[in-house]
Amino acid sequence: MPIKRTKIVATIGPASAGDDILHTLIAEGVNVMRLNTKHNDPIWHQKMITRIRVIAKGMNIPIGILLDLQGPEIRVETYDEREVIIQKDSQYILTSEPSKRENELHIPYKDVINSLKKGATLSIADGSVGFDIEKVSSGQATLIAQNDFVLGHRKTINIPGLTAEIPSLTDRDKEFLEIIKTEPVDFVGLSFVRTAEDISNLRHELERVKSTARIIAKIETKLALDNIETIVEETDALMIARGDLGIEVPIEELAYWQKHIVRLCREHNKPVIVATQMLKSMVESPLPSRSEATDIANAVFNGTDAVMLSEETAIGKYPTKAVAAMAKIAMFNEQNRDFIDNYEMLTKNATEALVGAAAHMIEEGTKFGLSKVLVFTESGFTARALAAHRLSYPIIAVTDKSYVAYQLSLVYGIQPYVTKLPAGPIQLTNMPLDALMGAGLVSRGEVILTVHGRKWKEPHASSVIGFFKV
Repeated sequence: MPIKRTKIVATIGPASAGDDILHTLIAEGVNVMRLNTKHNDPIWHQKMITRIRVIAKGMNIPIGILLDLQGPEIRVETYDEREVIIQKDSQYILTSEPSKRENELHIPYKDVINSLKKGATLSIADGSVGFDIEKVSSGQATLIAQNDFVLGHRKTINIPGLTAEIPSLTDRDKEFLEIIKTEPVDFVGLSFVRTAEDISNLRHELERVKSTARIIAKIETKLALDNIETIVEETDALMIARGDLGIEVPIEELAYWQKHIVRLCREHNKPVIVATQMLKSMVESPLPSRSEATDIANAVFNGTDAVMLSEETAIGKYPTKAVAAMAKIAMFNEQNRDFIDNYEMLTKNATEALVGAAAHMIEEGTKFGLSKVLVFTESGFTARALAAHRLSYPIIAVTDKSYVAYQLSLVYGIQPYVTKLPAGPIQLTNMPLDALMGAGLVSRGEVILTVHGRKWKEPHASSVIGFFKV
């Protein structure tokens, strides 16, 4: 039976928070559990982290946990919290002061309003209603509605190209970061990233709470696209958050940006997630639509590390069926190797040069009867670099650090395994083959290619490629 290489990230919510469903989600193919801090309080998330760890350990499967921060989300407040009947071509006022009449919409950011430009546009409620900006004065903007809509209280606003200074981390975000002092997570998602400096700020906060979590920069703003090269270099991983991004840029550009960002991430050995509405119809339906199946397949052909489910598993009627469908679609299309995009990987150091040579040897593996690849890794760097080549053979990443294994749960084609490793030089005689065979990861008689350093527990020092028969 083929092994699924594309990883699945599933959002946990009311539909999936039960122990039995969490167990089934893992069994069906989930690799990373996403906890969205937009909902529930820190205590709920803290308890959920503990429960996921217990269930995953009981199944002996390394499941990553992503704590997704809400970030500086701007919500529009209506007069007296009432619904507002928006009429096409009518005039409305966006104000930094509390609304005093029905045609006034309030956001508590004067600088944001002052940064708006006459002739530009903005949208509210996930793009359901658009406005042309007619005039901007101190703390107030005059808007003309582009369409009819019934606008509720506290709907999100999208302002493409927003340049106003808003902190990338809110007080609420920092409150959630406190819980990972006692309940560690493997990834922290940073919402509405605009520059590499936003990522640096979060890294400083993670150091403050002594966290080893890797940062996932969520690409959902026009400014993030303007700074995508430096963001890719600074972050540990990326998420293509197509919901807000599809509002910030013209919808016809979305597929282009998805493909471009996946390529950049692979060139820089950074894991990448394609997210939002991948199986939206399965919130209500037990079967995916044809276009959704094609969307997942195309993400696989782009070479993404992971695909993500949001409301499908958080509040949907069929969370486990959604995961099963996604896994089945991914596994079939991974086997069509000729359709998966290939790129020339960047070589910035000796390890990446070695990995490039190993990748070439691995793809010639049929000549040697190769069955799988073993990577012995201290930090996970070599495993990620090798996975970026999207190889046709399974890669087992062996480490003695559980947090490294959890972080590799997001990386394409990697099966992480934690075991005790000896000290001193790496030799065939002290490789943990008995443990690997006991875990069913390798079998007697298999031909294995290994990538490792000369000594155990030296990060970024891989320098040896070897073939051997178990």
